[in-house]
Amino acid sequence: MKLQEMVNEAFEIAAGNLSYSPDEMGNVPVLTYERPNGAMVSCAFGDFREEHKGAISALMRAALKRDNAVRCVFCLEAWVTRVRTEEEPVRPSDHPARQEVVMVIAEERSPRSVRVFQAPIIREAGAAPRLGTPEELDTTRSSGRFVGLLGD
Repeated sequence: MKLQEMVNEAFEIAAGNLSYSPDEMGNVPVLTYERPNGAMVSCAFGDFREEHKGAISALMRAALKRDNAVRCVFCLEAWVTRVRTEEEPVRPSDHPARQEVVMVIAEERSPRSVRVFQAPIIREAGAAPRLGTPEELDTTRSSGRFVGLLGD
């Protein structure tokens, strides 16, 4: 399966599983990857609290290395903000200007690439939540526990 197809599929699945409240878990974070023989593997992570993210990232990296994954996508709901100040570092989940999104981090081993996409979760009174149009983000400064999962 091509990487872009994996990204599109991740957004389609996420759109069908949005929670009705930002306080509820809608989409459980899912890692999907492809082995060299073309077999697809998906792993869901139900307990995604902050204190577990380091261990989850390590498990993901170990599985991808063990299976010699050729490409992967990691899909999750997240809070993001485009406002950052060095004087007052605030976690996006605590920032008053935060936005709720579905994020997809997509990686391929050869040719080596890391791409990050996000789509806003749109909530309107009296309507089911829906996913906005996904956009690809500039990854020149992307870093974090869940970026570069395939390693070098």
